[in-house]
Formats: sequence, structure tokens, C-alpha cells
Amino acid sequence: MWRDLRVYVETILILQVLTYCTPSNVTPPPDANDAQSYDVTITETAPPVPQPPPPSALPEAGDACTGMCTNLAQLGCKEGTSATCAVVCQHAMDASLTKVPTVCLTAAKTKAAARACGFVLCNP
Repeated sequence: MWRDLRVYVETILILQVLTYCTPSNVTPPPDANDAQSYDVTITETAPPVPQPPPPSALPEAGDACTGMCTNLAQLGCKEGTSATCAVVCQHAMDASLTKVPTVCLTAAKTKAAARACGFVLCNP
């Protein structure tokens, strides 16, 4: 019973506070039917966003990657015959994705030697 009475009194007090504490000098939002409040005139347009230049052909790869790919192609490894071999190699080196053993792969004389270097499968 006392709990119900307390809740009732608290509710009455909150309502009284809200009644007497109305904010003053508050401008109401514009009426949706008031057409003048939505008149907008655009006087300037934004400047065009600069577009990046179109991508060129494949980027140039370094001599180490080119030599490695040439040797892998001569050995008959699929990795060396790919048109993007040198680009993939250079990207892996530039991004430090993995250690690319270009010296070992350039010097490899057989597919088995290329496989031993790592980085390529050079399937038989």
C-alpha cells in the first residue's frame, strides 16, 4: 500500500515539475504545409571532383623479378610463363608480403632446384 502511494505521489510531483518548467523562447519547427520554409535556390555548383588518371598497362617490374621470371619460363615452370609474373613478384617484394628468393630462382638450373628455392611450385 505504501509503495503504491509513493508511486502516485512521485507521479504527481513529476507532472507538476513538467507543467511549471516549460521552456521559453523555443521556436517551433516549420510546418510541413508551409511551402515558403522549403524554398531552396542553388546559386553555385560544387566544382567537379578530379578523377584519377586511367591505369596504364602493367607497372614495370625490377630487373631481379624480370630475370627470375625469364629463368622460370626457360625451365618450363608455369609461374614464369604468366604475363604477370614479374609484376606479382615486384608487388610481393614492395609490399613485403613474403621473401622472394629472386637470386636463387634466377640461378636455378632445374625445376627441382627452383622448387628448392621456395616461392614457386614449378610442377614437373
